[in-house]
Amino acid sequence: MKERKLKTCEALRPVQIRLMQPGAPAPDVTRLLDMRRIQEAKASFPYDVDEPGTYVAHWGAFGFITYEQITVMEWIIMVKNTLREVGFTLDWIERVLWKETDLCVVKETFGDEHALSKVGSIYHIY
Repeated sequence: MKERKLKTCEALRPVQIRLMQPGAPAPDVTRLLDMRRIQEAKASFPYDVDEPGTYVAHWGAFGFITYEQITVMEWIIMVKNTLREVGFTLDWIERVLWKETDLCVVKETFGDEHALSKVGSIYHIY
């Protein structure tokens, strides 16, 4: 699958929901929206329609996007945010220095959690 690096588009005006023309191809998504605009658009789609794909959200600066496309965009943004947080955590793990005297042999998995103090930190970041 080809990786696409999409830039964020700032949609300044409120979303407009329009009916897609029969037989029209799905809009080509070339930019990302911010999460606030995605949630605004998802809340604006009518719920009582059998086929939500027949409706499109429209912003002047962004263009058109279907409900399915906006849902996938939401997932992409959530996954990107999660992966960024995982990256920060992995970077922290690489930077932390563990004192050998602070480490102890645990006979039972999670059997020593009651003895650990939550007040003082034994980990040092450099």
